[in-house]
Amino acid sequence: MKYLREPQMMDSAFEAQQKHKYTLRNSNAAQRIDKLKTLKACIESYEEKIYAALQSDLRKSRFESALTELIFIYSEIGFAIHNLNSWMKPKRAGKTISNLFAKNRICYEPKGCCLIIAPWNYPFQLLMSPLISAIAAGNCAILKPSELSPATSSVIAADQGLF
Repeated sequence: MKYLREPQMMDSAFEAQQKHKYTLRNSNAAQRIDKLKTLKACIESYEEKIYAALQSDLRKSRFESALTELIFIYSEIGFAIHNLNSWMKPKRAGKTISNLFAKNRICYEPKGCCLIIAPWNYPFQLLMSPLISAIAAGNCAILKPSELSPATSSVIAADQGLF
């Protein structure tokens, strides 16, 4: 993740995501689960820095940060990993007179590129939670952390290998 300060940088980031969405669209459940596990490992490795950033930005104690920010993220990653295979399976659809002899299925497909904008009051949880859903759905995402929580934003931008 890079800080995008100029409009040209934002345009180039969006174009890169638009090109990358076609490879993500064809990803299977195992690849998406691997990405979610990588995200969880990254969050775990930066946990102390996240606590310090939330203390700096919002004066949240370690207990409050864990309770309101990180526990939700870990449980959501676990929930997505546990249910991803069933979410990706095509579902049977009802038949009508016009398609009585057809095999009707609802197939879920990724939407493409998502913009995730975080508010200032829960800067980590409300940025990562939609990111988990976007990864599970096979979408790529552009993250916009809140400018009112600069320490948390810099921690999120620290691991450029993942984002």
